[in-house]
Amino acid sequence: MKLFHHKQPYNVKIFLLGDIKNIFRDPFMLLVLTIPLYMFFLVHYGIPFIDSQLEKITHFSLTDHLSFIIIMSIAMAPMMVGMLTGFLLLDEKDDGIFQYIEITPLKKIGYIVYRIVFPLLLSSIITVILSFLLVNGLELHVGIYLIALFLFSCYGPLLTMFLATFCQNKVEGIAYAKLINILLGAPVINYMFDGPWTAFTYLVPFTWGSELMFASITSSYYGFVSHWFFLFVGGLLSTGVWLLFFFRKIQKNI
Repeated sequence: MKLFHHKQPYNVKIFLLGDIKNIFRDPFMLLVLTIPLYMFFLVHYGIPFIDSQLEKITHFSLTDHLSFIIIMSIAMAPMMVGMLTGFLLLDEKDDGIFQYIEITPLKKIGYIVYRIVFPLLLSSIITVILSFLLVNGLELHVGIYLIALFLFSCYGPLLTMFLATFCQNKVEGIAYAKLINILLGAPVINYMFDGPWTAFTYLVPFTWGSELMFASITSSYYGFVSHWFFLFVGGLLSTGVWLLFFFRKIQKNI
């Protein structure tokens, strides 16, 4: 059976136009999409203000950890995109579209591939724009920075598949999306604490990408892995394994 069909581009165009329309007519989805912009203003204007207040009562300064804060802010971009496209998929599940996917030229496998590629491209665009705004003026190891951006972009489809796998509708999706905050805590734990137990944070793909981005900005490492190549390979394997797991799960659900 051929994976691609001559009518597939037309079907993809229909899905793409439908996604764009759904995003712009739903205020919640628009809010999710604009969160990376809020993160930019928070980092550039909020942190200096907070530090000016903290210095009155303590010697602790957020600016001392600015590189890591920037990294976590950049990570929010693909995560929000993943949530957004995950909600779009759950809307389609609620509308019963899954029942008709197999009889279209796109087929089930083509639909799933589209649902991976769309957030990947959207994540790439938004992540690159936000990261450029946040790291502008910093000295970077460009090669490591670019492959770190690639890993970050993969988190969009990863979260889309996560929501599609475990949620039956959009209401459940909003509830499960709160777990994403817990997953985002994995690189924070690895950054803040030392100890053998922090090795478990590497089960979360965000940990690899965050450390790799940190290395590209600071030329230093804070976790167990202290070389950019192993961080990149580990990030690819971790993300790939989880994507494959979700891919097979959603194939059974559709």
